[in-house]
Amino acid sequence: MDYNLKLVNGTYKLQPSGETIQEGDGLKFIAKIKDHFYDQEFFSQDSHFNKEVIQQVQTIAVDCGVLNTNDKRQMGAFKNFCPAVFHLYKCASVERSVSALCFVYLVCFLDDLLDDEELSEETAEEIVNNVCSTFKDGEVNSSISSKQTEDILKYTLEVRKRLLLHVDEEWMSKFSESYTQYLTASLNETLTDETMPIDEYLKIRMYTSSAFLCQDLLSVMYNFSYKKSQDIERARFLCNRVMSFTNDLFSFEKECNSNSANLLKLLMIEEEIPLSHASNKVLDMLNQDIDELRMIEQQTAGTEDWITKCVEGIKIMIQGHTIWCGSTKRYCTSTSPFVDLREQHAKISCV
Repeated sequence: MDYNLKLVNGTYKLQPSGETIQEGDGLKFIAKIKDHFYDQEFFSQDSHFNKEVIQQVQTIAVDCGVLNTNDKRQMGAFKNFCPAVFHLYKCASVERSVSALCFVYLVCFLDDLLDDEELSEETAEEIVNNVCSTFKDGEVNSSISSKQTEDILKYTLEVRKRLLLHVDEEWMSKFSESYTQYLTASLNETLTDETMPIDEYLKIRMYTSSAFLCQDLLSVMYNFSYKKSQDIERARFLCNRVMSFTNDLFSFEKECNSNSANLLKLLMIEEEIPLSHASNKVLDMLNQDIDELRMIEQQTAGTEDWITKCVEGIKIMIQGHTIWCGSTKRYCTSTSPFVDLREQHAKISCV
């Protein structure tokens, strides 16, 4: 079955179109993404390793007040985010994985918070501005009156301290600038209407996605330094696009039920096409980017050691991200318009 977006009482709603999908097996996309660099078993982790990392991060988050073990919804979200790090940074050590997961949880926690329709614009701006300044300067604004903001800033400080175990202040300063750019763009998107021209969204999504930040952490996870390289700059851009718009595929249902912008939504609205056509357009774009990334890998083979580490890390990150998206209840639901996400939900619900 295919789907269209219809404007109902000022809000776009997903509705069955009554049309049958040509392929005959329904809307699917996971197997069509050409990011299969490795066998999926490559991403399996020792359970003891996972538990050790998760327990350390959970303790830090609970102590700071940003995670309540008695809140089933919050704990569910936390557990959904955790496996992402083990897929994104497959070869990282325990200590570096703890630092990465601390940061990834901060990103995901704030992402969900900004999506909360009950969060006022004033509160959202206060939180984002203070998180940015705290992450940059390592100091908390003494005039904070909100307990929620106070807890978030306490956790932000802990994340900063964790990262400084592996990097110097110069690296942290540059990373803080990138994080500020990301958070500011995310806030602006939250405060903007969910519909915008596609060209504008393609540019904005490069900054509202955390992919560049996750790529910055590659150098921390695998102990190398980024240098000037046109090939690597292009590879990073392609990685961002692939991860960002792969996420738009997986998160389509979730973002249809919120005020979030999404490439599939915008294509369906602007071009007046059904979901099957929109998803195929996005898949074509992703696969072209992946083909170009493979060319860069061939061109840079046997050059500098840091380039080899970076390209390898990018490949792991791209496929690991897809595997995580396809194995989390955050995106795999029993009500998804995509057959393969419904199938994935049935599989992970039995575990």
